[in-house]
Amino acid sequence: MILDIGVRLDPEFNIEKELSPYLVRIAQKNTFSVTSAKKVTVSLLETTDAILDMPRHLNLMLRRFSTGTIRLDIVDKDLQEFQVALDSASDKYMIGLVVGSLVIGSSLVLTATPLTVPPEVSWIAILGYGAAVLVGFYAVYHIIFLKFRQER
Repeated sequence: MILDIGVRLDPEFNIEKELSPYLVRIAQKNTFSVTSAKKVTVSLLETTDAILDMPRHLNLMLRRFSTGTIRLDIVDKDLQEFQVALDSASDKYMIGLVVGSLVIGSSLVLTATPLTVPPEVSWIAILGYGAAVLVGFYAVYHIIFLKFRQER
């Protein structure tokens, strides 16, 4: 390709004459040292070992997939920090949700309407408020219990 373009542009183009000074200079620099040859050899041996071990590893992996005995352990400090932050955020969200429901429930119970409301509605509101209080106490207890259990 280079020869064709060179001949088209200059009919007297000689690739050997043009490239020989550069090739001689590269050969004189001794770019391939003993250490680079050792690195290439070690890398080639490691690659060959990996290629030769691949069928055995694939067979083992397929056997574990077929028997269902595969176990994947991912332990990463960043992942654990993310989990702790997510737990903390969900705890705060849960407490906010409970407090908000308590406020709304108490406002429904304590609201005096000018309309006459059957007494069953008041009792249903009081039962809902009581259930929200119990769920709130359970959520707070559960969050505190989990925090103490994780610290131990």
